[in-house]
Amino acid sequence: MASLIVQFLVANLNQLVFKENSSFYLNYIFHPYGKSIMIVSIALFPALFEELAYRGFLMERLLKVVDEKETIYITSILFFFIHLSIFSFFWMLPLGLILAYVRIKTKTIWYGVIMHFFFNLTACLFEIYNYGDLF
Repeated sequence: MASLIVQFLVANLNQLVFKENSSFYLNYIFHPYGKSIMIVSIALFPALFEELAYRGFLMERLLKVVDEKETIYITSILFFFIHLSIFSFFWMLPLGLILAYVRIKTKTIWYGVIMHFFFNLTACLFEIYNYGDLF
């Protein structure tokens, strides 16, 4: 649900501020397997590799020198910065905080990978749907 709200707000914000519609799907639309490639490259790979990097490697190293709360904040802020958009602050920071909290409480990255994947997948499907190309 959060991803749908974010997609709707971002589309309207891009239109309001930049007077343009931006879409990742336009990069994939002409390829015969464009939808599949988009889902793998935007939903699956980032979810897996960002979680491994931030909630796996980085979080494990930080937990050796700072407490859990500081680790959650540091990894979440770095997660926000890697996405290079001031607009993304409003959803990337909360998403990072949630994913880091889940990682600390469950002691595994896999719940975060799944949550991150479905967040990104929803964004992909929303864009594909907007172009009338869902099925």
